[in-house]
Amino acid sequence: MQNEKGLGATRAKTRLVGPRKNGHLMHANCCIPNCTKKLYRTENGKKISYFKFPDDVNLKKRWLHAIRRDEGKEFTVNQNTKICSHHFILEDFVKSIGGQRIYLREGVVPSRFSW
Repeated sequence: MQNEKGLGATRAKTRLVGPRKNGHLMHANCCIPNCTKKLYRTENGKKISYFKFPDDVNLKKRWLHAIRRDEGKEFTVNQNTKICSHHFILEDFVKSIGGQRIYLREGVVPSRFSW
């Protein structure tokens, strides 16, 4: 009985980490080489957001250049290819009216990397 309670508590805690789809936790991964961000909160509880690549072809090319990746057999940008908020500076973000969501300013390029 104790193990079940512990397991149940773990599941409840996991639910708070990120969005769910069909009852399963949706994991997000950052596509930046060497980035370890995989969930929606850091170890200390800070929120992590994930951003899709822009539709604008020129801006997309600037993002690819900034992250030092080329599209090809090993890497393809699709709906699930995202970059986490850790790779943008504070000035790149705009908060929603309620302050619950953040968006990227138009034309920004990721600029914070370990290299």
